[in-house]
Amino acid sequence: MTYAIVESVAYDKIQYRKALENLVKDSDVFIYGSLAARSATTRGTLLQLLDHADEKVFDVNLRAPFYNQETVEMLLKKASIVKMNHHELMEIAGWYSQRQVEKEMMQALVEMFSFKMLIVTRGENGAAVFANGSYYEHPGYEVAVVDTIGSGDAFLATFLANHFKGNSMDLCLAKACKIGSLVASKKGATPAFDANEY
Repeated sequence: MTYAIVESVAYDKIQYRKALENLVKDSDVFIYGSLAARSATTRGTLLQLLDHADEKVFDVNLRAPFYNQETVEMLLKKASIVKMNHHELMEIAGWYSQRQVEKEMMQALVEMFSFKMLIVTRGENGAAVFANGSYYEHPGYEVAVVDTIGSGDAFLATFLANHFKGNSMDLCLAKACKIGSLVASKKGATPAFDANEY
């Protein structure tokens, strides 16, 4: 028999406080991930905070053994915008159908859970978005990969910043793919760069 010993970390013990509720109420966007739901304490806090959030962005992060279908579905139902990678899309869409075409899988999830937008990253192959009944994609940028840590977060931050400025989906995807690729081409999750160059 094999046992896994999982060390508790700070985000497993986030207690609900009025100050957190006020912070969420005062924010335009609340971004949350599935790893935050691995402990009962933080999961309960997260669910309470989501009730006070305006724009809810779910950054899916499936890491075995810290998720199950029931919890992921619960978090998907709360979201207005969802971002996941292509492996996560295959797994989650596979819970409901045997579709294999990316666009069809994305559309099915958007319709099932009623989010406004689903973003799927594909690593070196760019990303796609399904929103408002339309499908958009970008092939990505070819770079010499040094360290992928932080590239997904950089992608999402860039995409959202451009989306909330009112930029087109095509421009949001192009800029997000560019910054995600830039981060992957450098060491560390938050490399320094001149944003004006991108």
